[in-house]
Amino acid sequence: MLVTILTIFADLCNFCLPNSLAEVILKKLAVNDPLPPSKGRVVIMPVAHGTTIDNRPTAGLKTVVKETYFLATIHYQGKATLIYNAYSQSPDPSIERRFKEDHLGGIYGGLAESSIDEVVNADEIFSKEGLPDVFIWQTDQAHSIRAKIILQAFYPDTTVCVRSVLVRDTIDPKSAMGTYHNIWRILILQIAPTPLFWWWSRKGKKYLATKAGFHQPAAK
Repeated sequence: MLVTILTIFADLCNFCLPNSLAEVILKKLAVNDPLPPSKGRVVIMPVAHGTTIDNRPTAGLKTVVKETYFLATIHYQGKATLIYNAYSQSPDPSIERRFKEDHLGGIYGGLAESSIDEVVNADEIFSKEGLPDVFIWQTDQAHSIRAKIILQAFYPDTTVCVRSVLVRDTIDPKSAMGTYHNIWRILILQIAPTPLFWWWSRKGKKYLATKAGFHQPAAK
């Protein structure tokens, strides 16, 4: 019910307010950390952005993969390890998996419905291969605050970094993530749960992992 109310409110904002206002707010709120130096093992994880309801890569997926490719090949000169997931509520999640595999390579973590799912998948890989010295999560402006909260809770002794692409480059009216249909939905539905995640993170990694079912609404 709350998600429905927030979605209706966001759509009203999208109708009545300029997108430029949302962009200003997002710029103020977003986390976009400086890139850590290449010391030790560096892992980069592009956020799962899913596919569209007609089975093509979303604008968000293409934008995040493009930026991840730049980080991995140019900044870290091919020395970083890539871990990626696929959004489980896409009509065909294998499209996202193949897209990332073809453009980035790396290790497939698995299906993910939520941000916590993505980190839990990465954590399973780390349990076998050891923790990285640097963990970079490539995401977007609106998701970046929650991403930083989750990484700090899971990896307090690892250098964690959150990088953000512009939200305006992730909007896709046909995205399987209903949140990403317009900029005001992205702003409101991504930012609204942040205090909850902050509170859960105070209780530690194990408790936060139990909240993996808390996810963005899928498109209907």
